[in-house]
Amino acid sequence: MPQLIHLFLKKIYSLLMCVAVVVTLVQCKERHTSSTNFSKNRWYQYKNLELKFISSDTKIKHVISVKLNYVYGSQLASIPLELTIISPSKTTTTIPFNIHLVDAYNNELGDCVGDFCDIDYTIISDYVFSENGEYTLTVSHTFAHEYIPNIFSVGILVN
Repeated sequence: MPQLIHLFLKKIYSLLMCVAVVVTLVQCKERHTSSTNFSKNRWYQYKNLELKFISSDTKIKHVISVKLNYVYGSQLASIPLELTIISPSKTTTTIPFNIHLVDAYNNELGDCVGDFCDIDYTIISDYVFSENGEYTLTVSHTFAHEYIPNIFSVGILVN
């Protein structure tokens, strides 16, 4: 019986060590974020989200994504957005994209709890910053009106 307990404790110890290694590796992954909250839950056109990012390796592929927090049951099926990337040499790249809030059957695509929904959207999964230096990433909406209603916040993430 003591041998079984010893074996069991040894396996538990090995498992905990593996978990510790995985947690350490995940925490070491570089993440750069910026987010903003909107008063009255309105995302006005003049309120762009900006992230300054310093690239030091022109070979690494990065994931650029957006996180949107919104009110359940939005009037909009999708939100037209635009990512603008300005390089250190001031070259501008603009990438239009849409975040769909519902599917073809009008089911929410976000992760909702009560009236609060979150949706994560990958804009680019393999972007290579071609120069070393500071980049400016801006997310803005291209909605045809002054503001998008029922948006709590938006965030941009570069991994």
